[in-house]
Amino acid sequence: MLNWMLATNASRIQNCRPRKRADAFAEVKRRIEAAPKIADPAERLAECLLLMDLPDVEKRPDYKTLITAWFGANVDLARAKTDPVEKHELLTDLSCDTRVQAFRPTELNKVTAELAELRKLPAVKPEWAAFQLFQRVAQLEAEAGAIKSRLTTVAQGYEAVTKQFPGTRIAERAAAALERVNDELKSGKK
Repeated sequence: MLNWMLATNASRIQNCRPRKRADAFAEVKRRIEAAPKIADPAERLAECLLLMDLPDVEKRPDYKTLITAWFGANVDLARAKTDPVEKHELLTDLSCDTRVQAFRPTELNKVTAELAELRKLPAVKPEWAAFQLFQRVAQLEAEAGAIKSRLTTVAQGYEAVTKQFPGTRIAERAAAALERVNDELKSGKK
């Protein structure tokens, strides 16, 4: 496996032999075409992630095939979960991913409908509410920059998530974010 990756990276070098370059690109094309056919979702996901790490892979004409296989593997792994909160978390993270938003796979509509049904479950409702609040606070943090007064507001937001939704997974993420923001406020740098 390492040989074809090295060959692919070598193909970006100006003085690379044309034959070696063509072989490297053919191998990448073959592997992208084979990725959706891998039956085991974990193996399919691993292969897709490996291919997605290649330089300039997003410029390839078959990149959509790769993203679709990656998306399908993630969906299959999420659907295999029996815990509705975990399933909801995985599908939500997947549907918010920028790569998914860029390509909008047809399966995304089914995932959106599945998320709507999961959000009706009593175990998922508080997680979803916490996630929405967490996302708003994270957006505030992104906009805050290094301005201390805004970071103080962000810290209060993360604290509100932990207090309003104790025991949720998002509250754990908010507690970690709160600690990070408080450290930034104490050190005076972002």
